[in-house]
Amino acid sequence: MCVRVIESGVYANTQRDYQLIEVSNAENQSVFVQWLPPASAELNKTVVFSSPYEGVDWTGLEVDTRWASENGLPGCYEDVDSPGYVEGLGSTTCYSGTVSPQVAADRNIGFLLNNLGVLIVYGRFYPGETL
Repeated sequence: MCVRVIESGVYANTQRDYQLIEVSNAENQSVFVQWLPPASAELNKTVVFSSPYEGVDWTGLEVDTRWASENGLPGCYEDVDSPGYVEGLGSTTCYSGTVSPQVAADRNIGFLLNNLGVLIVYGRFYPGETL
């Protein structure tokens, strides 16, 4: 397994640390996660969320940038990036829209205020990925 930090910093409105991370396996398949650590190291509890239908535009990959720009709104779209896609057969995928890292952090402020870490796993079903 290979872990690559794409970006790290502090969110301005919550003053909370964050990391945007790519985790790759031996077959070079990647999953992208957002890590929001607890404010204190005293508690090591973490809430894990699976977000397979949310789009991310921070991976640096063409497919994510394209989905964010072409299909930024929630809905069902032609599944052009699915491994089994055949044009005209009506294959669709659901996409809940592109979510910025700041919005994702804001959604989880309750956990962060209670000193829990938050790990958001983006399965990215829209380009044919799995969790």
